[in-house]
Amino acid sequence: MSGYAEFRIPVTHACLAGHFPGEPVVPGVLVLQRVIGAISVQTDARIAGIRRCKFVAPLRPGQICSVRWTVADSGIRFTCRNVEGTVAQGVLQVADG
Repeated sequence: MSGYAEFRIPVTHACLAGHFPGEPVVPGVLVLQRVIGAISVQTDARIAGIRRCKFVAPLRPGQICSVRWTVADSGIRFTCRNVEGTVAQGVLQVADG
C-alpha cells in the first residue's frame, strides 16, 4: 500500500515567530506531525514511533510539501518534498495489532 498527501504551513503559524526571525523555517516536529497525520487519515495504521528520520533541507512557511509513503513489513517509509527537492525522509514504526 502506498499513498500521497500535501500540506502547507501558513506564514502566520504561531510556531514560526521564534523559528528563526528573518529566516523562518518550519520546525521538523511540525513536519513530522503533518506526515503522521496524513498517513493516519488515509490508512488504518497506528504509528508507534519514528524509527528513522533525516531532514535534508528546510521547509519554508507557505511552501507546499508533498508526502509519499509506502507501507512495508519494516514500517512506513516516507519522503517529503517541496519545489526545491527532498525535505525529509524516514521510516515510521507501526504498532502491533
